[in-house]
Amino acid sequence: MQQQPSEGLPPGDSPSPWPPPAEPWSPEPEQVRRPGPKGLTLLAWLVIVVAIAIKVVAVSVGPGEEVGGEDPVGLMLMRIQGRYMVGAAEATGEGPTLYSQAGAFKTGTVGQRLCFVVLAGELAGAGEARRELGELARLIEQEQLKPEAGGEPLELRDEDAEAMRLLGSLYGEPITIEDAIRSAAGGGGDVAEDATVNLAALGDDDRARLVELLGWYGRLALAPRGVTDATARAEVLAPAKRTFAVLISVAVAGVLVGLGGFVGLIIMVVLACLRSLRGGVARGPWHHGIYAETFALWFVLFFLLQLGAGALGKLLPELSMPAVIVAFFLSLLVLAWPVARGIPWRQVRADIGWKAGRLAPVEPLIGLACYAMTLPILAVGVLMTLVLIFVDQAMAGPQPVFAPAGGPAHPIIAELGDGSALLIVQVLILASVAAPIVEETIFRGVLYRHLRDASAGLGFVVSVLLSTLLAAFVFAVIHPQGWVAIPALMSLAVGFTLAREWRGTLIPSMVMHGVSNGLVLGTVIFVASG
Repeated sequence: MQQQPSEGLPPGDSPSPWPPPAEPWSPEPEQVRRPGPKGLTLLAWLVIVVAIAIKVVAVSVGPGEEVGGEDPVGLMLMRIQGRYMVGAAEATGEGPTLYSQAGAFKTGTVGQRLCFVVLAGELAGAGEARRELGELARLIEQEQLKPEAGGEPLELRDEDAEAMRLLGSLYGEPITIEDAIRSAAGGGGDVAEDATVNLAALGDDDRARLVELLGWYGRLALAPRGVTDATARAEVLAPAKRTFAVLISVAVAGVLVGLGGFVGLIIMVVLACLRSLRGGVARGPWHHGIYAETFALWFVLFFLLQLGAGALGKLLPELSMPAVIVAFFLSLLVLAWPVARGIPWRQVRADIGWKAGRLAPVEPLIGLACYAMTLPILAVGVLMTLVLIFVDQAMAGPQPVFAPAGGPAHPIIAELGDGSALLIVQVLILASVAAPIVEETIFRGVLYRHLRDASAGLGFVVSVLLSTLLAAFVFAVIHPQGWVAIPALMSLAVGFTLAREWRGTLIPSMVMHGVSNGLVLGTVIFVASG
C-alpha cells in the first residue's frame, strides 16, 4: 500500500524513505516566497546591535576592582597551576627545575602572590620562600607609598597581612612587613640557604587560620617535605597528584581525539566539495524576518530575566543558581512570537531545528563525532586568543603591580573550587543542560535560520559561510570572557553551526555544546576541589 503524506507538516518535512536517498549538500529548491515587512526586521537588528554594544561595554568595564582586593578567578587558576607543578615535581623529582619555570605564576593580587610564596617553599625550599616573602613585602611598601593607576594607594587587606605574618613565622624571621623589608634588603642576601620550616612557631589556632586564609596552599605550607609525617604529607599531595594526572590525561586524550577529528574534518570537506553530503537546512522561507524579531526579543527578555534572577539571588542566596537556570528556560517563551505573527508551530519547530533529524537514534552520536571534528578548529581559535592576549598586554602598557591576573575565564569557575555538592550539580545543569538547549535554540536555531534565509540569494557557499561567521561572532561577543576570548568561542560556535547546517536538527549541536561545557567544568571541578 502506498504511504500517504502526513497532513500539516511544513514544506520539506514530509516523511522520506529510510535510509534517505543520497543528495548533494546544496540548496534545496527555492520555496515560494512572499515579501515580508522590512521595517520590523531593521528595527530588530537595531535592537540587536545596541544590545550587543551594551553587553560588550558591560563586560569590558566590569565591576570596579578595589585596589588590593581579591581575584577569585585568579586564585582558582593559581590553585590549579600550583597543584600541577607540585604533582609534576612529585612525579619527576625535578622540583628546583620546575620552580625555575614557575616565574610566570608570580603575578596577580597579594593573595595570589602569597600562594606563590608557599609554592616556592615546596619546590625550592624554605629559604626561597622566605626570600619571596621579603620581596613581596617590599612591593607592598612601594605600592602603599605611591598612588595606583586609579589614583588610590594600595590598601592591604587584613586577611593578607595576617597570612604574611603567619608565613613569616612558619618560614622563620621575618614575621612582620617591616622585618621582611629589612631582611630582604640588598636582594635577600641574608637568607639562609639551609632554612627550614618552623612548624613549632604556629599553634593550633594559627594553623587553622592559615588554612582558612590560603586553602590548599595553607595545608601545603603546613606539610613540608621531610618534616611532616607521611600520612599528613600524602593527604595534602593527593590533590596535586590527581591534578597532574588528570591534566596530562586530558591533554593526551584531546590530542588523540583531535587528530581523529582532523581526519574526519578533511573527509567532510572532500565530500562537501564533491557535493556528496546531504544538507539539512531548507532554503529561504519568506518569513525569516520574524526570526530576527524573535532573536531581538530574546535578547531583551533574557537580560531582564537575568536581572530578576540576580536580585532574587541577593535576597535568597540559596536560590541564586536555581533562579538563573529557570531564567534560561523562561527565555524560550520568545518562541511564541513567530506563532503570534502567524507561523504555525510545526513550521516554527522545523525552521529552528526542533525536530528528530534524518537519523534520529544516532544524531547524538553524530554530535560526538562533530565535536571531535571541531577540536582542530578550536585549536586554531585558542592560538588566536593567545596571540590577542599577548597583544592586549602589550597595548595596555604597565599595569598596577597587584592587578588581577585571572585572564579570559568565565566567572562561574570561581564558584567551583570549594563549592558544595549541590552548587556543583546546579552549575553543571546550567552549563551542560540549560545553556546548550537555550543557546543552541536561539543562536543556531532562530538567528541562523534568519541569516541563512536572508543571505540565500548570495549563493549556497557564501550564505553558509557568512551566516556561520556572523552567528558565531554574536554568540562569542556576548559571553563574559572578554574580547580576547572571541576567537576561541567563535571556533566552537562555528563547529556547532556547521553541524546544524549539515544535520538540520539541533540535537548534534546541543550534544556538542553540552559535552564541551561539561568537559571543561568537570575537569576544573576535579582538579580544583579538595
